[in-house]
Amino acid sequence: MERARDWLLRLLLAEAQALWEKTQRVTDTELGHPPRLMTIHQLATLELSWVEGFSIPAFRGVLIEPILRTWGMDDHGWVSGPAEGLVSGFDHGQPRKGSMFFEVASFRFAISADRTMVGVHYAMGPRYGQRLVYRVSGQGSRGSLAIHPDAVVDTF
Repeated sequence: MERARDWLLRLLLAEAQALWEKTQRVTDTELGHPPRLMTIHQLATLELSWVEGFSIPAFRGVLIEPILRTWGMDDHGWVSGPAEGLVSGFDHGQPRKGSMFFEVASFRFAISADRTMVGVHYAMGPRYGQRLVYRVSGQGSRGSLAIHPDAVVDTF
């Protein structure tokens, strides 16, 4: 795996890893087996799309291709080099029979040009995913992410 030198990339990859590890701990057999692979893609552009119908101004993040960087995780940890499903990243395959999970999960993100916001879309299964916009605070070891208060959080 290409080691992320940028502090914000390291923070986002840590978020992806925490989500992956949480999913891998699922032991309830009624939910099915967790994904065997998660693709992680940094996309080129984050655009904000204003959403009508809320009492306050609200927006959602829209991630725009092309893919800039790709990483992957499987049950052995970080996947390096070309791995099945890493290039396209948007083909989850069919959910395993009787499972709430995709065979290949995805975690996609884009950083705003001024590095103050990050859009994240993840899908672990057909009914297990979110679209979020984070506000970036601080820098370096003091950098952090928090859900943007004016952003719509889509959960599916």
